[in-house]
Amino acid sequence: MSIRLNPYFTFTGQAREALEFYESVFGGELKVASFKDFQAPVDPEFSEMVMHGELYTSHFIIQASDGAAISRPENNATTNMECAVIGAADEVELAREWFDKLQDGATQVMPLNQAPWGAHFGSLTDKFGIAWMFNFGG
Repeated sequence: MSIRLNPYFTFTGQAREALEFYESVFGGELKVASFKDFQAPVDPEFSEMVMHGELYTSHFIIQASDGAAISRPENNATTNMECAVIGAADEVELAREWFDKLQDGATQVMPLNQAPWGAHFGSLTDKFGIAWMFNFGG
């Protein structure tokens, strides 16, 4: 049996837009279901928001929801989220392609370049507030 850890991002109404953006960055197959699709007992204003979405890529799965929109503020988990993308040195060009696409509307912290420890490292915070750290090789 294998255990897998996938990022699960929680948004306050931007989950569908974010997942569609990540699909344009990473490719893959996107599946999205609203609260209405699951007949969830939520206020009508939340019914079309994402209850659960999954982006299946050839490398990983990204999951997300708008659950934070219907949670009390103290249960809101939308801060300090970071996703680390780690790979081998021979995949740095693919990493660069993803990194470049994620920069659309992002705040770049560190460009994806050769780091002192030998890897290609870069980080940014995307337009949805998700921090991304890339480390390929080294």
